[in-house]
Amino acid sequence: LMPADLSAVIWLIAIKAIGFLIGTLLSAYLYAWFNVCCLLGLSCLSISFGVCSLPFITDLATFYLTSLILGIGLG
Repeated sequence: LMPADLSAVIWLIAIKAIGFLIGTLLSAYLYAWFNVCCLLGLSCLSISFGVCSLPFITDLATFYLTSLILGIGLG
């Protein structure tokens, strides 16, 4: 729904990969402090928010932020 060129798509993939890296590093730290079931529920909630909100986004910066949240949740 939004006009984007090739560089915007490349940045989208890079931001999701950075989010995945942040999520992986955070999960290694948070597993020692929090309940695993709570972390799994929070991760599932952030993934569902990201996936359900993607069709309604029309701004590129918001799309990048949602992609970052989705990457962190997947990580």
